[in-house]
Amino acid sequence: MGAGRAGTALHEGFRHAGWPAEVAPREPDAARALVAKSALVALAVPYGARRDVVRDLGGSIDGKILVDVTNPLKFPGPTFDRATVESGAEELQAWLPRARVVKAFNTVFSRAMPTGRIGALPTSAFVAADDADAKRVVLTLARDMGFDAVDAGPLANADGLERLLFFEMLLEKVHGSDIGWRFQHPEHP
Repeated sequence: MGAGRAGTALHEGFRHAGWPAEVAPREPDAARALVAKSALVALAVPYGARRDVVRDLGGSIDGKILVDVTNPLKFPGPTFDRATVESGAEELQAWLPRARVVKAFNTVFSRAMPTGRIGALPTSAFVAADDADAKRVVLTLARDMGFDAVDAGPLANADGLERLLFFEMLLEKVHGSDIGWRFQHPEHP
């Protein structure tokens, strides 16, 4: 869902990794039909549009893995703009209790999404979810795309991931856009 920079870059990354992918059409009936036949849906739309997009999907999203790529940012700025205490991903899970919400790819600039890399180095893709099977699928997808896939714990940790992207955008003003996170951990020193 979403044909902007992030949605287009993710689409390219999924296909580069050998995962079949389609960009959802804007027309609600066509989008519902595509989602109904999909196992995984990446939500890469403006933060303020999430509610309308998921409402239009209706029950077609039930049981599907919903990867939340969104961030609570307001432009120009950016400024961190979340009215709730819970993360945007937790809010999505509350709106869609039968979907399997996973927070992922939201800390990656779109230029790194197709390959998971900045230059020669893989960047980290943090993946947070309460559904262990859904998390495992998205971790595998991220690895297949070229990322260093990092289990970021439960969906409640999406709050930190949303704030991490905001901080990355502040760093971009100092260091330029060829930046990304690389988490040092035992599986990938």
